[in-house]
Amino acid sequence: MVRLILLVAILTFGIGILAYLIAWAIIPEARTPQEMYYMTGVPPMDFKTMKKNMDHELQDLKRRGEEMSRDLKDFFSNKK
Repeated sequence: MVRLILLVAILTFGIGILAYLIAWAIIPEARTPQEMYYMTGVPPMDFKTMKKNMDHELQDLKRRGEEMSRDLKDFFSNKK
């Protein structure tokens, strides 16, 4: 039984390596930002995208800070 499991594992692992090598040889490398976008689904990073992301993150940080401030104010006002 152990030999059978070992044989199946070796064959499966071997097929995985073979499939990886074939895919590596066939699938072209992404060389441009546009190709990377098609490959990953993430738009290429430029200054406009960075600004948009930073604005979004800062707005979220501001919202969470205001929420925490309200929570702490409520907590300490109820302590009295």
